[in-house]
Amino acid sequence: MGQRMPRILLAKLGHGHKEALLNLAKRLGDAGFEIVYTELEDPAAIVGTAIQESVDHIGITVLEDGDISNVRRIKGLLDQGEESH
Repeated sequence: MGQRMPRILLAKLGHGHKEALLNLAKRLGDAGFEIVYTELEDPAAIVGTAIQESVDHIGITVLEDGDISNVRRIKGLLDQGEESH
């Protein structure tokens, strides 16, 4: 029986990059990865989706001049979840 490929959640924070993210999702899917794509932008919703979908990795895109504080918030929420397990 083959090894399971990692599940990757792809999300974008803010406007833009949708086409690039969908292209990445297709290419990763073609390579055998299982992709979960969300247009949710709320950090708690992204973390909730990651937990619900049992993903192994989260890929997030932010525009060059975007506010990365939500990336820190996502990391903080994930760290809190790890501490409670």
